[in-house]
Amino acid sequence: MKKLLFLITFIFSLKSLACTSVTTPFQLNMAISPLENKSFFYNDTRLINDRPDISLENCISTAQRDKYLMFAVALENFILSDDFLTYSINDAITGSGDQCTIENNQYQRVQDSSERRKRLIQKREFINKCLTFSITDFSQAGLNISEEQVGCQVTRISKYAASFKGPFCFVKPNMDSSLSLTIDVDKACHSLETFKENKILLQDALGVLSIYTAGDETGYSPDLTAVKQTNLRVSVNAPEKLLATNAYRGEQIPVWPTSWNMPDIYLAKPKAYLAASSYDELYFPFLVDNRCERKCLDGLCSSSCDFTQPVVGDFALFEKGRGSKKELVTSWFDGGVAPAQWQGILNGTGVKLPKNLLEIGRDYILEVDLSDQELNYLSFKGRLKKLVTMHNVIGEINREGTAIREIPLINTIDDIEKLPSIRTIHGISFTGNGFLGVKEALRSVQLTFKNSFWPPYFEQTCFNGKCVKQGSMKNKISLSFKLGGTKEKPVFENVVFQRKSNVVASKNISNYNFPVVNCGIDTDEDDDLDLGDFDF
Repeated sequence: MKKLLFLITFIFSLKSLACTSVTTPFQLNMAISPLENKSFFYNDTRLINDRPDISLENCISTAQRDKYLMFAVALENFILSDDFLTYSINDAITGSGDQCTIENNQYQRVQDSSERRKRLIQKREFINKCLTFSITDFSQAGLNISEEQVGCQVTRISKYAASFKGPFCFVKPNMDSSLSLTIDVDKACHSLETFKENKILLQDALGVLSIYTAGDETGYSPDLTAVKQTNLRVSVNAPEKLLATNAYRGEQIPVWPTSWNMPDIYLAKPKAYLAASSYDELYFPFLVDNRCERKCLDGLCSSSCDFTQPVVGDFALFEKGRGSKKELVTSWFDGGVAPAQWQGILNGTGVKLPKNLLEIGRDYILEVDLSDQELNYLSFKGRLKKLVTMHNVIGEINREGTAIREIPLINTIDDIEKLPSIRTIHGISFTGNGFLGVKEALRSVQLTFKNSFWPPYFEQTCFNGKCVKQGSMKNKISLSFKLGGTKEKPVFENVVFQRKSNVVASKNISNYNFPVVNCGIDTDEDDDLDLGDFDF
């Protein structure tokens, strides 16, 4: 039987929150280089010499209300679509309601919920082992922190300071508290032996460092209020003998795999919006699989698929004419970023068209060139910058303001011994065992698309052990269809999918059934996301 989730909505500004003076960097990027026995911080364009720190002042309101501050390391936890990016704080319950599947999945090896959970746990073990936090309170009474907590391991340094590890930790502020939080890489992770002994993959992990006020420090309280969040990325520079990367001797930079392993790409269920607004919209999502065989050497294991990878196509839409003639309607770059070891649907930004370019009853051909990921990604990045600057059509990418939008809270919790389920919202992301989200186009590229260090120059495309040098790579997919139905409800009919490639098998699929995410109960055809209802 379906459970109904009643959402209570609050709208408030940061000024109404505790600790009204909060300073955080927009992003916390760390690269661990065990071969050099060091780690370093960087931002979008350069290395950073000093450790970034977070400061919290003016916490009088929190202290007066007898509240706590919670610092949480939340790891990204995609389900099966980048429309639904959630962040996991309490991994013990995250994914317990994951009942989603991809209908018409074109892959023989389907990633199920147990594999998705294993992926999350592997990343948590990496972060728990390699990240350490230090917090100092310069108040007269010193730092008020319990040394026994359910979500972290606390080590008291002095009256005023402590260090901790773990997914979430609580601090009780004083009336005159002035708090400083720093993040660093544990010295043990500067050695490859730590990765060997603990069987930790050399990998790339994305997430956020979030700050909340909390009703207590038990980890059971539903009283959580967002204060601030900072993007987080931690990666390991893998040895060249294990994984080919963009490494340069003597240059300390984050390095990434130079092999791209996702040429086996399909088109998921498209969307057309023709009846409203002053323009028409088209969306052609990708079905991707960023999983590949790992290589192990001397007890170390990794693959290019253990790192985030771009998936961007050069799109061209044509109207069919008589015979083999076709007329270009429009072209654009679109796609997203596939998380490490993930199978699912990337929705992209779509494209806007002048009215009446598309007509019901006409035949069309969509062609997508996926051959050169580096060039496609750079072109896509340029398009994104224009969209963010001119139209603001892709949500809260790289934006911070003085107000937080609607905060939905679930008013019932099945298990009071677990953190509550709170869905993702624009600008601030909560977590729990649910995966309800707010549709944010290109949420998956938030941590990456401005980064000049990523992606690297791809030297080759590989699939199942077969590699082709990038200069000779050919990989194109196409979709032939009739646009049927009505302007209010367009339908893609007589669909034929084709692929021509020199690294994956060429295909021609008539009566192509589009892959689509189904989370199962009472699917509503009018639902833009085709995800139906959710049963936790």
